[in-house]
Amino acid sequence: MDLQSYPQYLAILDLNETLDKNKTVYKKKYSFTDEQRNSVFTSSNTAFYIEENVFLLTKAPERSGKIEDNNTYFELYDYAKNKIIKSFYATDLPFIPQAFQLYKGVLSLKNDRKKIASFMRFIPMLAITDVETGSSKQIFPFGKEEELESYIEKPGHYYWSVCSTDNRIVALYKDGIAPSELENVSVSYLHIYDWEGRLLCKIEIEDNIKCITLSEETGMIYAVLMNDEIKRYRIKQHL
Repeated sequence: MDLQSYPQYLAILDLNETLDKNKTVYKKKYSFTDEQRNSVFTSSNTAFYIEENVFLLTKAPERSGKIEDNNTYFELYDYAKNKIIKSFYATDLPFIPQAFQLYKGVLSLKNDRKKIASFMRFIPMLAITDVETGSSKQIFPFGKEEELESYIEKPGHYYWSVCSTDNRIVALYKDGIAPSELENVSVSYLHIYDWEGRLLCKIEIEDNIKCITLSEETGMIYAVLMNDEIKRYRIKQHL
């Protein structure tokens, strides 16, 4: 399990030892506090462990300084050499000066760390990105608006949370609900995709869900609701 204390460190937690000894036990801990590495991580949103000494960094314009581009991009970073191996984008969307928040989203890495699924919060779209090649495919599962500015003029919430297995991606969908209605809705949706970006299944749940996580072993989705209640739902047959 990866733990990030922004921007101090990224650690690999030994979960079994932690539970057995009733205290935090790390397999490895990578510090960000020295001057050279700190600048790399403070310009990132999140760091993901890929392999020994290699991290995937998610970058956003407001932290990285690339204010001429709304698209969030990624960097593969060699911790031992303090060196960026390569940079690549998940999306190739037009620059909209007044809309830095429009392209915000959530993401999940495939278990083998070779692909990234990125879902947009304010646009009904996703992207599947290959970490090794840097190539990416943008998908608008319900069709694309001719002008993306329309999502600014009529704001709505779409994808809020995502988790994945080796074969499936499970995304929490809010159906374009207006921001003023977020606390009042009584239904949420789970959209299940494969790693080619094909929408395989839609599940309607009569709860107002805020975020999800998945247990592959049991096929259960664990969800935090808007009122902070925690529930679980069996979706094993769809995985």
